[in-house]
Parts: sequence; structure tokens; C-alpha cells
Amino acid sequence: MTFFNTTKLVNQELREAQRKATTQNQRVLFIFKISPLRKLTKVQMQKQYLWTFEKEILGNSAGRSLTNLTKLGKLEKSEKTVKGPHGAKVHSWRLKPQLSLF
Repeated sequence: MTFFNTTKLVNQELREAQRKATTQNQRVLFIFKISPLRKLTKVQMQKQYLWTFEKEILGNSAGRSLTNLTKLGKLEKSEKTVKGPHGAKVHSWRLKPQLSLF
């Protein structure tokens, strides 16, 4: 769970924000697990999130989840960029392959 308390929440509000951050990261990871070889940009992941969970994820929250899951070794950020929806170059992510002895 990664929650950045930049707004100085306390007590119940802080606990609720931490819970939502954990749930959101788990949902983002689930999206990548259902298609383990698929690469997704942040915008593509947001669309898949909406389709899968019938709930929107904000751009900043989506980016934060991608970054957190990458730092945790769950996702892998592509070195190559692709053209995003507004013509800018953007990165994509995929589920990080896990080494297996068998």
C-alpha cells in the first residue's frame, strides 16, 4: 500500500484514503494479470479499468499506481515509447515476468 498524505488527512479520513489506495493498486495489478503479455499505456489502462470495474480512475491516480507497482517489482515500464492520444510520446507497462525454476 502506498498513499502519499499530501493533504494532511488524519484519523478516519486518512485510514479511508489508505484503504482506497491499496484497493486501487490491487485493481490495476489485476488488469495486467488478466493479460500478462499485453502492454498498456496509462490511458489504455484507465479505459480497461473503467470497463473492468465500471469505475473511473483519475489520471494522477493511474500514474501513481503504475509507478508504485513498478517500484514494487510487479510491473515493468517499457523503454520504447508509443504515440499517445494527443500525439505525445508515452510509455507503456506490462506485468513483470517472474522467474520460475520449474
